[in-house]
Amino acid sequence: MNTLFVVFITWAVYTLFTAKYPGAVDFRQRWGAIHDFWTEGLNPYSAEATHRTEMAIFGAPADRSHNQNPGDFIYPMYTAILLAPLSLVPYELAEAIWLVLIGVLLVLSFRALVHMLNWRPPFWLSAGGTVWAIFFYPGLRGLLLGQPGTFVACLELLTIWALAKRHDTLAGALLGVSLIKPTSGFL
Repeated sequence: MNTLFVVFITWAVYTLFTAKYPGAVDFRQRWGAIHDFWTEGLNPYSAEATHRTEMAIFGAPADRSHNQNPGDFIYPMYTAILLAPLSLVPYELAEAIWLVLIGVLLVLSFRALVHMLNWRPPFWLSAGGTVWAIFFYPGLRGLLLGQPGTFVACLELLTIWALAKRHDTLAGALLGVSLIKPTSGFL
């Protein structure tokens, strides 16, 4: 049932949003470099990959006076392995899947922290908190931009839950995947 719901939400996001209005520029930056790596063998750190990404996002080379790395791929190379399945589908579909994945992780993070704290809120508060987890500004901004940092933060919250509940293997796997953005988790 949950899988069917996620598939339906992904289809709805794709049909109503990403197919018509592709965005999520933070995800687009990573997807473009990884897509070109897997489909053409292009080095994601190359000037050509950066140029292609900037053209896709901005329609022109980026003005570097405002942003030092506007289209640069600045992630560890194993990010390409993690995102490989998404890089092989059209961007609009990959974006829909990524946005739904972040939304699911926001909900799971909230639910896991409630569980970890052994809090038993009434149904209305639990439902409201679940919705709030998505629509609270940091979560919503991360969701709409497709920020890998939001993905990583959720994985790290789930890692804390897994450690607290003595699911060490799961905690290690979550933490390992979260290292696609090591600057977020080094503390």
